[in-house]
Amino acid sequence: MACMQLTRKVFLFAAGFFIFLLLFSCSALTGIFDYERGEPFVIKKEASPPVVEEPEPSAITPPSQPAVKERLWTILLYMCADNDLEASAMEDLCEMEFSSLDTQAVTLLVLLDRSPAYDTSYDNWYGSRLYKVQSGRTADSRFLISQEIECRDLGLEVGKETELDMSSSYVLSSSLAYARKKFPANNYGLIIWGHGTGWRSGDLTKPEESVFDTGLFKGFAYDGSSGTYMTLYQTGQGIKAGLNGMKLDFLGFDTCYGAELEVLYELKDYAKICVGSEGLISSSGWNYQELFTLFEESEKSPSDLSSAVINQFKNQYAYKTGASVVCLDMENVQPFFDACNSFWKACALKIDSRKVRDDLMGLLYSSSSCPVKRYSYGTGGSDIYLDLPSMLTALNAYFSTAEITEKYEAFTGAKDAFIKENWASDGSSGGVGIYFSTLSDSANLSVSHPAAYKKGTCADQIAFVNDCEGYVPAQNDGKSFLTKLFYTQF
Repeated sequence: MACMQLTRKVFLFAAGFFIFLLLFSCSALTGIFDYERGEPFVIKKEASPPVVEEPEPSAITPPSQPAVKERLWTILLYMCADNDLEASAMEDLCEMEFSSLDTQAVTLLVLLDRSPAYDTSYDNWYGSRLYKVQSGRTADSRFLISQEIECRDLGLEVGKETELDMSSSYVLSSSLAYARKKFPANNYGLIIWGHGTGWRSGDLTKPEESVFDTGLFKGFAYDGSSGTYMTLYQTGQGIKAGLNGMKLDFLGFDTCYGAELEVLYELKDYAKICVGSEGLISSSGWNYQELFTLFEESEKSPSDLSSAVINQFKNQYAYKTGASVVCLDMENVQPFFDACNSFWKACALKIDSRKVRDDLMGLLYSSSSCPVKRYSYGTGGSDIYLDLPSMLTALNAYFSTAEITEKYEAFTGAKDAFIKENWASDGSSGGVGIYFSTLSDSANLSVSHPAAYKKGTCADQIAFVNDCEGYVPAQNDGKSFLTKLFYTQF
């Protein structure tokens, strides 16, 4: 019995001890897996990286890029030097390089056509090249520092000699289109450089006379290799095609006889400002070092560019006789033309006798005390241009009627709106010219005007001849001013 009781106690003790172990084990497991209840048993873990929110794509700032300077201007100089002006062209290109112009902000492109005959400087190359002008030239530089560039539209490749006919309106239009496409800018300019001719008469039946010598049309861009020039009509068509609906912010004529009403009226839809001379200028033309240095010191507006041209012209031609330059607001060509046309019509009606006609010829041209400024080369075959403001002033004083004075006052208002800035070496104001006649010899006026200056006589006539009823002669109309002076019997 005692033995059985001992066995029972041992059994109960063992059973209790087993239960104790079982309860202790369950409590330990519960401490590992039940994280919401205290921390009976800590398990160390690797720390998780902090959560970083990705920014919105629009808020990402890209890496900074090198600043690209804004191109304020692209200016094309159409330099027609395949003639006796070749040396002057090379000098002018060097002047541009000597200037202090910032050529990152203002791109100067020079399409230069040289002659094989007149100048041997700078490797004596000839043909046509396109340069992107670089400024900062030093006095000891023996080479051009500007960059020759290709223009495949014209077949120009660096290192390859190419001869362009600069008298072709296609060359003009293609070079303009290339400049706009390749060097887009806030403003565009064109400077036509070279010979500017008048309406010299000639005989096309003489085989020894080239087209340029006959001068039946007013023209620019004389090309010695081809023996031709670009007529005023072709010049207008070339600029129009090259701009494709745009307008030049600046148009300059570094030529003789650029500021004539015939020229300005032909180009009125293609430029906002035009600068040129109504008479002759020397072969040295404009001083481009001073011009572009003055321009660099300005705000570089179109008016600043025209003022730079006029100021350098003043300095260069201060002691030259008969020199003048004018800046014109091309938006006001039409009102100026209309006022002149109306005035000429009224004056033509008053020319009703030989005496009146002879008086007017003396007033305008032949008398020693002639009050009207005129421009010509001064030899046989030369054109005679009259200064429009002094011409109309003299005619108004001669007729002195209420009707003509009223029309003269309208002309004065239109002139003030048209002429923005001007200068002349004789102390008067530089103005706008108009073709009058041609010298048949050193002293006498021709009795006939070129066919291209008579209404309805040839194809491709300029707009001035087509539109002007009051001044140019016509085939079957005796009412215009020149018809009364040159073709009417009294």
